[in-house]
Amino acid sequence: MSQTRLSLWLNKGSEKHRKIFRTTAELSGADKNIVVPVKNGFDILNILNNQDENSIDHILISGHGGPTWLLNPRYGIVNYATKESQVDVSALAKAIDRVSTDDLLISLAACLCSRSPSWYLRLTGAIGSDWGPRGYRKGGRKSFSGKLRDCLFYHGKKARIRGHRVSGHAANCAILAEHKSPPYTSCETLFERALPGFEPTLKNRNWWIDTITGELAQRWLLGDDSVEHEISRLYYE
Repeated sequence: MSQTRLSLWLNKGSEKHRKIFRTTAELSGADKNIVVPVKNGFDILNILNNQDENSIDHILISGHGGPTWLLNPRYGIVNYATKESQVDVSALAKAIDRVSTDDLLISLAACLCSRSPSWYLRLTGAIGSDWGPRGYRKGGRKSFSGKLRDCLFYHGKKARIRGHRVSGHAANCAILAEHKSPPYTSCETLFERALPGFEPTLKNRNWWIDTITGELAQRWLLGDDSVEHEISRLYYE
């Protein structure tokens, strides 16, 4: 079956970041890849509203991100929007529901979207990345990815949402997770899927970053499930 991917990239900010976001959006792997630049959350809604109903089975969004927002916390898509410049994640879910097929994958090539903000808020009052063991375990129930999954489920859409648990590396980030049905549940991490029963010790984390960062991470983020078996094979070699 042919695949149609809608790839959106943030065309705002430094030239370096814009180049990374566009290159990520143009990655191969889809039979038809519709690549469109965006500058804010309303651009994304407008593009989705111009797509045919039930025509998209993969959405890739490449840009900045945080535990509760995508693109930008002021003019992007956020959990619980309170300003006119923001788009609430529920509005994004409604637009996605109209254009997507039943077997929907959403790939968020954006920092931190699949981890909850409470880790650092509870300790320091600030948002930060966590490259320690926590990022390799289930969590992220209140993350942007988790909230989007919940809102899509409200519309009857059982989507899979893959994204980063940490910051950096765009599509090549190794610390990844998937949010899927049922709603209000924690994510499943790529680490736990590929190496079930293993603890994220310092040795395993160092091996993981050295081995998975790059092509393997990119392929899994874009939906290649065979990566899980490939990682397991590499670990035992």
